[in-house]
Amino acid sequence: GRITWPRTIDEPTKAFIKKLLIQNPDKRLGAGRNGSREIKEQPIFASIRWDDIYARKSKPPIIPAVKHPGDTSCFDQYPE
Repeated sequence: GRITWPRTIDEPTKAFIKKLLIQNPDKRLGAGRNGSREIKEQPIFASIRWDDIYARKSKPPIIPAVKHPGDTSCFDQYPE
């Protein structure tokens, strides 16, 4: 389908999203031989220090307020 992009989304981000939306799952970004490395090597993640992420040295940009480990209050509720 056709995507209507908000003006605030830059070209590298658009290109990344388009690669994730490829209909054939075998050709989609991250489905190749290199798996998640294909995603981590995308230009929009150039400033990410992945070793710091793995070691939990980086502070996340958003820290949700949760009451307990199983708290699902940050998720939308849908009828069963």
